[in-house]
Amino acid sequence: MELARTDSQKFVAGFSAAQKSGLQDTLKKLGKADSDLEVQVKKRNESLQPENTAGAALESRGDSLTKSLADFSDQQLALGREMGVPLAQGTDVTFNLLEVKSTVSVGDQTIVLPVSGELSQIATQGAQRTFKLQIVADMSELQRNTTDLLLSQLNQGRACGERLALREANIAPATPATVVTLRLHYEPWSCIQALGQGAQELAEGEGLAQVKLTPQLTTRIR
Repeated sequence: MELARTDSQKFVAGFSAAQKSGLQDTLKKLGKADSDLEVQVKKRNESLQPENTAGAALESRGDSLTKSLADFSDQQLALGREMGVPLAQGTDVTFNLLEVKSTVSVGDQTIVLPVSGELSQIATQGAQRTFKLQIVADMSELQRNTTDLLLSQLNQGRACGERLALREANIAPATPATVVTLRLHYEPWSCIQALGQGAQELAEGEGLAQVKLTPQLTTRIR
């Protein structure tokens, strides 16, 4: 219980001024629950001293401690709800991470990438808890605009030299990576200035290229 209180206090201490202002009512209730729990823990410890042998008093202290601990837990969950991390169900320890819309810019194109998730407790051992984090990214807009996003990055060419043009690009999941398939058109051109000739196409061809992209998760506590 002491560890739970300490971790809770450290978590709240890391809030920005704006967060503390926006969550002040919830934080006030959590602070009161924390203080009440501290008082009940001390009373419980005093009841366990050898000179205190009253069984009824000990049982009463236990009931009060249980109630304070339950209230402390409820206020932590209430804080989570206010921060957009609600319980998936009221009887488990699984949290829904609400959708966040991030923007991704490639060249002069910008798309919206909605990301949501679920955090589930899968094991406990003493004070240590193990969670599984599942992140879901909606890539539908990225898939629709992959070709446009990559055109400016891949299309290149010179009057004399190599010319590369992107015909089509597709992106598809391929656990644990993502595969981008590129359909390319290639042309080598030659210019022989000494003979007074202009640019001449020497050959042309179509080809496919596949690039594997591995997602990287960056966590940020705000």
